[in-house]
Amino acid sequence: MFIKILIILILILLIFFLCIKKEYVINIEPEKPIELEKPITMIFVGDIILDRTVESLMQEHGFDYPFKNIDLKADFVFANLEGPINMNPINFSRDSLKFSFSFKNIDSLKKAGFNLLGLANNHTLNTGQSGLEETRELLKKSDIEYFGDPVDCSDKYILKKNNFVFIGFNKTQSCSEEQIIDLIEKYENEFVIISIHWGTEYQINRSEKQKDLAYKMIDNGADLIIGHHPHVIQETEKYKNKMIFYSLGNFVFDQYFSEQTQKGLLIKLSSYSDKDIYEIFLIKSEKSQVFLKEKLETIEINK
Repeated sequence: MFIKILIILILILLIFFLCIKKEYVINIEPEKPIELEKPITMIFVGDIILDRTVESLMQEHGFDYPFKNIDLKADFVFANLEGPINMNPINFSRDSLKFSFSFKNIDSLKKAGFNLLGLANNHTLNTGQSGLEETRELLKKSDIEYFGDPVDCSDKYILKKNNFVFIGFNKTQSCSEEQIIDLIEKYENEFVIISIHWGTEYQINRSEKQKDLAYKMIDNGADLIIGHHPHVIQETEKYKNKMIFYSLGNFVFDQYFSEQTQKGLLIKLSSYSDKDIYEIFLIKSEKSQVFLKEKLETIEINK
């Protein structure tokens, strides 16, 4: 009888402890790994021509000659295209200030990583309006985006991608300050990137006019200003937590007469939801072949 009672007590205690254990068991799922935000990345470089001596070098060494030593990878890779691309390019003289690029350059530009070109400058009309329209058509067929116009200052030639708006202005021939500001104001709630052709050639310091206009553009909604046309590097400035690059200098050109005209800046922007990180690199060219030399600075801007 005693043994039966003992067995019953043991069973009761066992059931009791099992119930207690079950009550405090918590099913914890393994934590999911934290996903780091992937930024939108952009690369900006300066002026490109693919004519004159550059064309001669490409005919000798291949159309990818200028870009053999540089690898550009980003969501957007931009350059200011200083001339039209034509199926039957005009053979201007070697010392001409008019350009016409062969359509064969498109594959080389794509291979180098370019997928966004600016057309708002004083050379894209070198083969007339028909030559400019042909350029746009050739780029479109090759899935290379473009924006800007050498004369038109309206929103006809802007490019909108996600929350980014790319606007091009040619200040050397057209576009009043009023037109520029009016257009920028339309997109003040988006990230507005300005590509502007301005300033004085070969001047290493930006002018007061450039500075005043840059400030006005930012005051009215611009988030980033990329300048070109001087063919040399000009100042970099932060204003109201926005970046101004007054001139990126040359990227691919045949101006071998000075060290300054064979240098340029490469800007890499990594845009996150809460900050923008700018990496500034120095590039140099040797006989129109580009080399990445060194990182000069990293600038982080909180949004």
